[in-house]
Amino acid sequence: KAGVVNVFALVTALEPLLKRAGAKLPGGASVINVASMYGWVSPDPRVYPEGVGKNPPSYGAAKAALLQLTR
Repeated sequence: KAGVVNVFALVTALEPLLKRAGAKLPGGASVINVASMYGWVSPDPRVYPEGVGKNPPSYGAAKAALLQLTR
């Protein structure tokens, strides 16, 4: 949760600068958030050797939240 809250706070704080930059640039300003494929799908444990590739449930939830915030 904290990661998504921090991204939201950062983008909100930068909004005036983004608007100013967007007015000066032909294509406007952009924010690019990088998440993980696990924001869309859950890892398949059958693909990984035992003990490898296991993420806590909060990892996927945080990545999904970041994807939805970006939308």
